[in-house]
Amino acid sequence: MQSEQTSSLWHFDALDSLAGMAFVSRTDTNSDNDNVVFFCPPAFQPELVGRSSIALGATRGSFQGGLIIEGEEVGFPSLAAAGEFVRRAYVRGSAGDGGEPDAGGEPKNSGPDPQDPAREKSERPSQDPSPALTALVTDMVRFRESVAKCKFGEIHPMEWSTPPTSATNMRTRDILISGAAHIFFDIFYQRPSIPWNDLRHSIFQFGTILWTMGLRLSDLKEQLDRLYPGFHGGYLLLKIQIQLEHRWRKAPWNLYSADPLEILSQLAAPNNVTRVLRPDDLLAWLSIFLATPDDALVAMSPSEGFERATFAAAVIVNQRDAWPLWLETDDRSAAISKLENKALTWLREHLPQVAYCKAFEVALASMGRQR
Repeated sequence: MQSEQTSSLWHFDALDSLAGMAFVSRTDTNSDNDNVVFFCPPAFQPELVGRSSIALGATRGSFQGGLIIEGEEVGFPSLAAAGEFVRRAYVRGSAGDGGEPDAGGEPKNSGPDPQDPAREKSERPSQDPSPALTALVTDMVRFRESVAKCKFGEIHPMEWSTPPTSATNMRTRDILISGAAHIFFDIFYQRPSIPWNDLRHSIFQFGTILWTMGLRLSDLKEQLDRLYPGFHGGYLLLKIQIQLEHRWRKAPWNLYSADPLEILSQLAAPNNVTRVLRPDDLLAWLSIFLATPDDALVAMSPSEGFERATFAAAVIVNQRDAWPLWLETDDRSAAISKLENKALTWLREHLPQVAYCKAFEVALASMGRQR
């Protein structure tokens, strides 16, 4: 734990959480100069400003003057802790607030009743989680414990587990397959609120994503049957596979040209958290997960959350490659493991680097964009 006297803490002079910009300063009795620094995207590295009048001028625009939580001015023991707070607030704000609820008090397009029998999942007794997933779940427990132990203004540095380095770890692909199964289920269960043609397009697009990752649709159907035993939408995967093979022979590059963030924005957010968080899409949910993971896991287990997040991260890192990794090798399993390791590394770099006290974490969770 780290804490310092109020005089040595860094405080916000001006903050625009949605823009990811902030001026912070602290009182230095040994210097006549103003200790004012500026943070902004994408690096969120401190830039020396030196004059508090600049921060004062910023409050005439979109910046708010300072930040008060539970009646006390927010302070940080280090510049790194202040910059991390700004970064997480910026990422959380990008998730949006999901829009306004309808007249009945429920969000629009909320999908089916979460108590639908088809939503009941098995306890996975026949399959042990991969070491990478177990490590991440353990890290999440440590993050929650750190938040609970932190006193107001204290911080606890976080270091998330490094993914396995072996490309031949056959257990790692289970995370991607499970994440794909959760997301496919959410896509299919949008059907009460979207036309069938749009749903069919979304399912085909999702099959395309799986194809570029090298994941077999037959493996996904098997995982769907195991995780969602009352779900019968997996039969559509067989039709998708035939269409994908036809398009691959005709024009393979057309299956690998989309912007990864656009892809995630077109995929469904988890239905079992929609009524609580109301994210618009999977990209918005991922933003919540990266900024305030405990908030994103409010209605699901940590393992399910990390499976979803790892799959979303794999979409990002896979689409940024010049060509699907599995097409460059005869060992498809090794290529999938390599992709998943890259996705886990990406998650590790973007998850919270600091655990704050409960009051600060709650404040971060409330920084959704106001439409």
